[in-house]
Amino acid sequence: MFNNYFIDSVDPVVDEMMRILEPQVQAIRGASWLMRKREEKRRALRNLCVNLNQCLFCDDEPGILAVSRDRNFYRAGNGYTDGHFAYRTYVPLFDVLVLTGVCKEQRGYFDRDAGSGRTTRLIPNPKIFGREPISPASFVNLFDEPIVLRGYGECPSNYPETDFTKNARERLVTYNEFIGGHEIALLPESCRPLTGLTDEGLKLLAKLKDEDKRRWRQTRRKLNTERDGQLSFPFGGEAEEQDLNPTTTQPHYLERSFSSSEYRELGLIADVRCRRIFNGSFENGGRFYAPYQNLPRNERERLLIDGETVCELDYSALHPTLLYHESKLESPGSPYAVFVDERDRSLRHVVKAAMLRMINLNGRRGFSAAMTSWWETDGRRSWMPKRLNDYLAGFDTSIANLRSRIEKVHAPIASCFFRQLGLKLQFTDSEIMDEILHRCTAAGIPVLPIHDSVVAPSSRKSDVEAIMHATYADRMGFPIKVDPRYCH
Repeated sequence: MFNNYFIDSVDPVVDEMMRILEPQVQAIRGASWLMRKREEKRRALRNLCVNLNQCLFCDDEPGILAVSRDRNFYRAGNGYTDGHFAYRTYVPLFDVLVLTGVCKEQRGYFDRDAGSGRTTRLIPNPKIFGREPISPASFVNLFDEPIVLRGYGECPSNYPETDFTKNARERLVTYNEFIGGHEIALLPESCRPLTGLTDEGLKLLAKLKDEDKRRWRQTRRKLNTERDGQLSFPFGGEAEEQDLNPTTTQPHYLERSFSSSEYRELGLIADVRCRRIFNGSFENGGRFYAPYQNLPRNERERLLIDGETVCELDYSALHPTLLYHESKLESPGSPYAVFVDERDRSLRHVVKAAMLRMINLNGRRGFSAAMTSWWETDGRRSWMPKRLNDYLAGFDTSIANLRSRIEKVHAPIASCFFRQLGLKLQFTDSEIMDEILHRCTAAGIPVLPIHDSVVAPSSRKSDVEAIMHATYADRMGFPIKVDPRYCH
């Protein structure tokens, strides 16, 4: 997992880690070091704690946190840190964590001859950082500028103002204010919704109890489930008269009743504001980023918007489709189906990864290495061979053959491959997403952007899907398929 320099958390788990680590920092670095710019150093330590905890529970290389020891990485203008953390503040904390035994370190390297390397990795001690996961509901943004330009000048927030940046900021601030007026929460795993909601909906939400936002309290709202003709209430108490409706025809949304002891506390998502991050210019990147996007894909199903379960609507094969439509060509129905036989189903995730790297890479030279790295870190399942070519051999193909087949099947757009067009396409899809958020806000529909997909209340699925179809068609002049990933 790559270190996220923009998040903090209001979860008490972080406070407990800080209680353990702060005295050790002072003992090793000295009280005078800690006292200088104390708040900045405490903020850096909290950021590291959140990331070290999250890397133990993430799907991408669990237990490994990628960080940088490069002094240039922490300069103002670098988009990954935006200059908010200084080298002399952040990097010494790595040594403290290693010396105290709460982390192990694998130093990074760069081989100039091979043109490849690896960033420094921290491997946290689960006894310190893995006692329990920090709730993603408690994530907050450390920095507030909604429009960020990476790789420009001394500060990524200090760029020449234009009509585009003014309009983008105004629309994003409007959206952030709108979505901030809605309750976004995370449902406990134990009561994952199975089917649709009743008319009343799921009203189990949390409120922040203390001003310092350290402890949660739960509201005492109904969560109606019917079991053997009886309505149960997870927090006890008697049902209100209007709640008792044994003749309801709405589907029940829990498999069984739960006692209060079976519920973990729910937390409102502490910060749902988005930022748009551009890369190098305002024609590259521009996607929307928010702390809740750190939720793994399979966990987003547990989100609640105003007490209602959600569905996620996803543009199908967006970047390959955009390449066709920008060339004024009809897109094939399934861009990742390149074998036209049973192999398409088994190798879809490999073909998708290959196409995305062909779109993002500058030249063919690094393609095999990029695919090998993807396979080792993200693509391979435990039962699959360690080498990607060994896996592909079972389907009578190889990395080189796969690349040739993709270029042959997608000959109309083959000239777009290996030209580093990924950021250009991200700008296009971010503008589409900006318009979707604008239209949904105008319609009073609270939605959450996840790059090229939208999380929406289940009851507004058809409305949001229609907006996504219309927005894409208005921008590109072609229809596109929208896939619902889950819907209750």
